[in-house]
Amino acid sequence: MLEPLITRLKCEELAARLANFAQESIVRVRCGTQLWEGTNREWLATPHGHLRTSAFRTASVTKTFTSALTFRLMEQGKLSPSDTIDQHLPTEYLRSLPQSAAATSSGGGITLRQLLDHSSGLYDYATDADFRFAVMRTPSRRWSAKDLLEAAQSGRPYFPPGSGVAYSDTGYVLLGLIIQGVAEMPLSSAYRLLVAEPLGLTDTYLEGADSGSGLPIAHAFQGDIDTFDFDPTFDAFGGGGLISTASELDRFISSLMSGSFFCNSTTLDSMLRGKAMPDGIGTRKTYVACGISEFEVGGTRLWGHLGHWNSFMLYNPSLDLSLCGTFNQSTSSPAQIEFLECAVRTAREWTANK
Repeated sequence: MLEPLITRLKCEELAARLANFAQESIVRVRCGTQLWEGTNREWLATPHGHLRTSAFRTASVTKTFTSALTFRLMEQGKLSPSDTIDQHLPTEYLRSLPQSAAATSSGGGITLRQLLDHSSGLYDYATDADFRFAVMRTPSRRWSAKDLLEAAQSGRPYFPPGSGVAYSDTGYVLLGLIIQGVAEMPLSSAYRLLVAEPLGLTDTYLEGADSGSGLPIAHAFQGDIDTFDFDPTFDAFGGGGLISTASELDRFISSLMSGSFFCNSTTLDSMLRGKAMPDGIGTRKTYVACGISEFEVGGTRLWGHLGHWNSFMLYNPSLDLSLCGTFNQSTSSPAQIEFLECAVRTAREWTANK
């Protein structure tokens, strides 16, 4: 693994910037074997005397794991990008989709690639005002995958499948159900057995479904509201829900983008196939692929994903530069963007000064 080779660096500017955030913020920036990692809270001591940062809710960063898991099942011949959802889903789940969705998709003819690259046109339940109100009103409610699909019934599809790009958590709930069916195990087990264990990710698991490693989880805030005690199932099926750490996100995205996660070199190429995005769509998002996008941060292009709690997992393959962590706050701010830009510039300076 990477850790024995890494030289840990001090960076007063990054430490000072991180101290200004109100919620527990955790950042790991690595370029090759040089690393800076910080938190604005106390470091955690392990039984062996090592210092660690907290685990945290990754939110939509989970989508990259879900996509990688889907492509791994494709390598095993259990799925194909051109498969349609009606080939793998019981009728009860297809009926949970809005009727207009079934009509525009020729009775469930949306393909797995369209789910993966957000070109399905399916209405995004996670941005629906009624759904968000229901979560805040009853934070202890447990949501099933079917509940989440039914929450999408209040909105119409954005466009016919394959004719545009619109972010959809609904599509990733369907992927989670499909993974469970073809892998013949719960989604949490599929993450653990097919992704986490092969990569040695001992602190990465699906919240509410797996017991976890015992590492404390940071509190994530929706504005001024601490959501720590919310039932995690409102965001824990395919499109979100994984708990992880900055170091384990680094290990995952580095392995994925190096091609070592997959058996075949062409699999990553297929996962990264997508569409360029026009200016103004996403957070400096320049390209959208399957559960992963390309972003421009500090003048550098990085592949990865962002999450609702302003979590982030970003990587530049040519520089071996990773930027992973969280601000644990749903509200975005210029200070967050400025921090990420500063972190990328700092990492590039390490390379220039070698």
